[in-house]
Amino acid sequence: MSTQQSDPRIPPQAPEIEEQILAAIITDKRLADDIMSFVKKEWFYYSRNQKIFEILQKLHQANEAIDILIVEQKLEDSKLLEEIDKFYIYDITKNFYPTENFQNWLLIFKEKWMLREIITQSNNALKKAYDNQDPFLIIEENNNALDGLITKNTSKSGKLLIEGMQEVLSGIETRMQSPNKYIGYPTRLPIDELTSGWQKTDLIIIAARPSMGKTALVINNAVEIADNPNPEYQTPVAIFSLEMSHNQLTNRILSYRSKLNSEFMRDGKLKPEEFKHLVEIASNQVADLPIIIDETPAITLTQLKAKARSYVRNHGVGLIIIDYLQLMSGEKTTQNRNEEIGTISRGLKALAKELEVPIIALSQLSRAVEMRGGDRRPQMSDLRDSGSIEQDADVIMFLWRPEYYKIDEWNGQPTHGTAYAIIAKQRNGSVGEKKLNFHKETGRFSAPGDHLMSKAEQGEAYIPKTNFYEPDDPF
Repeated sequence: MSTQQSDPRIPPQAPEIEEQILAAIITDKRLADDIMSFVKKEWFYYSRNQKIFEILQKLHQANEAIDILIVEQKLEDSKLLEEIDKFYIYDITKNFYPTENFQNWLLIFKEKWMLREIITQSNNALKKAYDNQDPFLIIEENNNALDGLITKNTSKSGKLLIEGMQEVLSGIETRMQSPNKYIGYPTRLPIDELTSGWQKTDLIIIAARPSMGKTALVINNAVEIADNPNPEYQTPVAIFSLEMSHNQLTNRILSYRSKLNSEFMRDGKLKPEEFKHLVEIASNQVADLPIIIDETPAITLTQLKAKARSYVRNHGVGLIIIDYLQLMSGEKTTQNRNEEIGTISRGLKALAKELEVPIIALSQLSRAVEMRGGDRRPQMSDLRDSGSIEQDADVIMFLWRPEYYKIDEWNGQPTHGTAYAIIAKQRNGSVGEKKLNFHKETGRFSAPGDHLMSKAEQGEAYIPKTNFYEPDDPF
């Protein structure tokens, strides 16, 4: 960093510590080894100290002896002696004194450099803001720079295999003692048997043709994960809804929780007792759910990343849902739609890893499904717009309802009210499919054992019981 500053304020610095560090390298080989494994040239504020350190670094890397005369000669060979002044070298070494606090000095020295970097980055952001650049891009670049500053300066060193062995074995033992324990956030649907819940850092793509129930499924997931009775599996959820409004999603959540027909709710066809029941559900079971609905239309990857970081940091969000991928906007520099979607999917995977949360992105399938004929079961080649989705995703799950295609029977079973969750890819697990019940009128998915539907889910008006959740209620 240049010492020339337009701001009259003096940047954070520690000149005496800088001098003590250089003197230690020259006079104390034991300290020199520790310093060279820790300090970087750019951490020095003063230009001449940077140049001296660079000479010392080269000598140390070449395993050559270091003393005042050798340093003086190297500076002269580099035509730097006159600029730096040989008496400066003598002065700093004469004033060097070993101390037990040297490690603390090194930390102070590093922190001064970090403060200067923060100032530099903040000034860059300020200049771009005055230049009327994209605010979300400014925030994204600023966050990346500051996050990188933290990451590069708090990163863990590599570990031998044996160092992580105990943690892995303990985890296996815990799951042996509790075989029903999930690794991720459980959906409370049979798909958990294949996935063990949605895993942190995973990008999960749920893909289907329209009207298969994609949005209904993630609403089910959001509610069950936001309200799981086990705190270990409960977390706030953020839903980026690019297609439906906040009110429409709220209507669906209320229908899911109350088991009232969503069309009756939308059209005002509820009976007074049904509306009373709905108000009770809204007040007691839905109002306090930690679910954030963001309805920013045509959101870009940069905007989504900035908002997601904020939701995780400020609201503790542990699951992010995007409905849906193809409605996101690409960055201005992208040339075509395939490249846009590829950039978005890679960015979402990187974001999941950065924030250590699962990200579920809904995706449309191409019309090739409809043109193929037969049972129209989806396959990988049906993923719309980009083959990179297949590459970037950790889990790809298709939703398929044979009833939608007038298939009345599948595998010897009637298809009415059924759906299939097909795990076509799972980076860290097996593939397969699970049969689900789908109750279209209330947007509910359930396990096949819950085969009875309430009158609301059959499209009839629902008359609430005195105790809604009685033991004989299959849901």
